[in-house]
Amino acid sequence: MTKNFNNPSSPFSPFFRSLFFPTLVLIIGMFLSIWDHLQFQKETNDNIQVKLDQRIEYIRDGVAEKFNLYKYGLKGLRGAMVSAGVQDFDYLKMQNYINSREHEIEFPGARGFGVLKKIPQAEIKQFVADAARERPDKHFQLKQLTQHNDDVFILQYIEPEITNKQAIGLDIASEPTRHKAAIKSALNNSPTLTAPIILVEEDQSKRQGFLLLLPVYSQHKIPETPEQRMQVLYGWVSAVLSIDEVLTSFSGLSKDVNLKIYDVTEQNVSEFFSFGKNISEVTHQSETTIELLGRHWMFELLVDDSYIETLNNSEFNESFFAIIIITLSIVLIIYIVQLVFQRRRLVIDKGIEQENILKLANQNLERKVNERTLEITRLSSLQKSILEAASYAIIATTNEGMIMAFNPAAEKLLGYKASDVIGKITPAQFHIEQEVVIRALELTEELGQEIKPSFDVFTIRASLGLPELNRWTYRTKSGDEIPVNLSITALTDGNNQQIGFLGIAYDLTEQIKQQTALAKAKEIAEKANRSKSEFLANMSHEIRTPMNGLFGTLQLLENKALDEEGKNLLSKAIYSTKSLTTIINDILDFSKIEAGKFALEIIPFSLTELIDNLATGLEIEANNKKINLEIINNVEDDYWFGDPTRISQILINILSNAIKFTTEGIVSLEVMQDKETEGVVFTVIDTGIGISDEALQRLFDRFEQADNSTTRKFGGTGLGLAISDSLVKLMNGKIGVESTLGLGSKFTIHIPLTHANESQINSPNVVIEALNLQDKTILVAEDNPINQLVVVTMLKQTNARVDVVDNGQKAIDYCLENRPDLILMDIQMPEVDGVEACTEIKSKNKDQKVVALTANVFTEERIQYELLFDGYLAKPIEKQALYKMLSTLLT
Repeated sequence: MTKNFNNPSSPFSPFFRSLFFPTLVLIIGMFLSIWDHLQFQKETNDNIQVKLDQRIEYIRDGVAEKFNLYKYGLKGLRGAMVSAGVQDFDYLKMQNYINSREHEIEFPGARGFGVLKKIPQAEIKQFVADAARERPDKHFQLKQLTQHNDDVFILQYIEPEITNKQAIGLDIASEPTRHKAAIKSALNNSPTLTAPIILVEEDQSKRQGFLLLLPVYSQHKIPETPEQRMQVLYGWVSAVLSIDEVLTSFSGLSKDVNLKIYDVTEQNVSEFFSFGKNISEVTHQSETTIELLGRHWMFELLVDDSYIETLNNSEFNESFFAIIIITLSIVLIIYIVQLVFQRRRLVIDKGIEQENILKLANQNLERKVNERTLEITRLSSLQKSILEAASYAIIATTNEGMIMAFNPAAEKLLGYKASDVIGKITPAQFHIEQEVVIRALELTEELGQEIKPSFDVFTIRASLGLPELNRWTYRTKSGDEIPVNLSITALTDGNNQQIGFLGIAYDLTEQIKQQTALAKAKEIAEKANRSKSEFLANMSHEIRTPMNGLFGTLQLLENKALDEEGKNLLSKAIYSTKSLTTIINDILDFSKIEAGKFALEIIPFSLTELIDNLATGLEIEANNKKINLEIINNVEDDYWFGDPTRISQILINILSNAIKFTTEGIVSLEVMQDKETEGVVFTVIDTGIGISDEALQRLFDRFEQADNSTTRKFGGTGLGLAISDSLVKLMNGKIGVESTLGLGSKFTIHIPLTHANESQINSPNVVIEALNLQDKTILVAEDNPINQLVVVTMLKQTNARVDVVDNGQKAIDYCLENRPDLILMDIQMPEVDGVEACTEIKSKNKDQKVVALTANVFTEERIQYELLFDGYLAKPIEKQALYKMLSTLLT
């Protein structure tokens, strides 16, 4: 390989050789100057850090000295108590001591000095009475931040009292931070600071502070062990310290820096003091810690460049600039010397070098021309392949609209050959004239300028840089009309000048067919769903109407004199009727959930009341099977927003299953509050037959049970868990199950709920034994004779006058001549239904009270009834629900 020493770009050329030694000297000099500058900066930073460390140590020692001053003040107060006898130290002696000292001068920053006493729970009442008698105002009250059953540490005296009146009577044992410091002080016989606390002023303002505590014992000789000290502990003397007043009164602070103080005693570090300027960019800082009266504090001092400038540090490094100057002088001398010797050589080599450069330039030009030609050929082939392979019709035109490109897909779509259209016609020949006219009017209104029905209709938006995608109808060469989506964009050259337009059309024929078929299928599905909903509504009414007669007559029999066997049979009949109603509700609920029309009713409710009602309803089942039913409520908050009816339904389904599949042992419900994500967690555990792993996979499927033998042995529809799972998901909750075959199961239900207030809850359930409505008239509009009999018999016990009509029209006619106090209106009746009758009656007398009697229990229907009626009662009607409605509307 031959080295070209004359090529200027070669590292062996004279030019590069002339730079070698100067560059080497320059690099060495630069390294020396940088090293010197780094050393200078290090010394400067070390000096700054030493000054910062000295300043923060001065502040730290000053703060420690200031707190020693408060410690001596407390020792003086304790000495006064011991001298007077701790048992004899009273309000008057406290006043005499305080008046003998000048606390604001002696102890700047201290908000007050006080005396606390340790009082057992059994002596609190007597202590409060004695403390009140000592005071001039004869008033003393125990104040606790949280209630507890241990000894109380009561602040009995504090001076000056006028600025600390809020603290008199405070039990510091009721707050963990103060309690912890008090115990520590008493055990160690040492002055002890609390962690930072919130001080409440007389004007209710708040500020951060500390409490400094020093123990006082009931005997002069202080015991040696902590246990003995606690036995003779009488109380404490204390100093209330405001953080800002204590620390800002220290003369060592200034506003040219930022001082932060942290309490690092516990794991959670907290900043409780910050003083000085707000520094956005910290350049230096210093830290130090101190153990101060039982606490560990960390001091942090932050400064910026403005503070550093005040330290009079030298910013000019003379040796750095000296090295630079010397290095540059040597480099210049070496370069000049080499330049003189190489100049002659360069003159000789210049001719040869220029010849080589020209030859190389010709070779490069020839290579680039070949590469560009090959690239243009490749791009042309690629564009041709794209146009021919595209499944969309692609048509390119000039700015005037003349067709310049017409791909095979366009030929197939429109029936024209490319040779028939390119350079001969515009795309206007493919369009229906009426569509072009309509589009021109639309664009005129949209763009605010007149657009004529010409080629501009297709290209004006593209020319303005706006997207142009519209549906058009193409007319083919054979006269057929094809719907298409047509997208038009502007074509530009390398100088971004518009040279034409590109249209891409997509045949919509198959898409329209699919959309038409889909719309027809959707219409059929919606019609089927409406038929299903109408069937369910009719079935609900037809089943609940006889159920109302059956359940109502059974309730009326409860008031008859029956022997024990009769009462037992009646109880079982009522229970069976309620079970049948539950099955009907499950089927209807599941159908509504499947249809996506199930709505939750979010209202405030009492969780305790809900759980008590569960226990009342399930204890009979559990007692009949001799199973222990345990319900544990660990939720502190009682009032929530949610759907209590559906929550009860979920829990009844799962607890009923647990009781059903448990032959011995216990069934338990534990209720916990989820602290992390707001809501409530219900856990149901039983010692029943358990569930196999295979059955767990399909446990929440509809009409499913653990196995086929379960249905034969225990009964059931298999809908309960499926409905519970769907309801939990509607509430954005989660339900899970763990089970071991033969040992039992555990269900966990998490339901998100939000907090409510007690004032938002309706009045609690009250059992109404009898109502006296002697002066009231009630109209019953009911077409079923049995239901008429049931409702009228229930109303007889109220002594009200009861009139009966069997359709809505008769109810309307009745109200034209009479004004009943209340109308009980069935919804589905012949001639005129209950909704129409209520609307007509209220149009003539808007104050007429009407209650719906309905077999329709869906939420959307109940909402409709609430808007029109004054209330509603679901069939089968419960006597207590009827009496409560009468009590609400008529008493």
